[in-house]
Amino acid sequence: MAAARLDGRVERGNRTRRLDLDLDRGELAGETDIPQLAFEVMALLEAANADSLLHDEERPAGAGPYRRARRAIVGRLAGAAADPSALPAAAG
Repeated sequence: MAAARLDGRVERGNRTRRLDLDLDRGELAGETDIPQLAFEVMALLEAANADSLLHDEERPAGAGPYRRARRAIVGRLAGAAADPSALPAAAG
């Protein structure tokens, strides 16, 4: 259990560092709260994973939690991006 917590902290740290680099390159708006954005992205991914494990076989094809998470993440990044048109389209 401790290893899983450490892995989660390392992953959040890596995502935060990558977002800091995006901020430095001017890809994110200057007022972006990097730790909050990293937390939200991780929360969406973790929720998609949990939902997939619990309920995926009950859904019709193409209606899965990862598609929903992708749309939510792209939307959240669009809100933080300096140029939202540079982001990929949220499929589905």
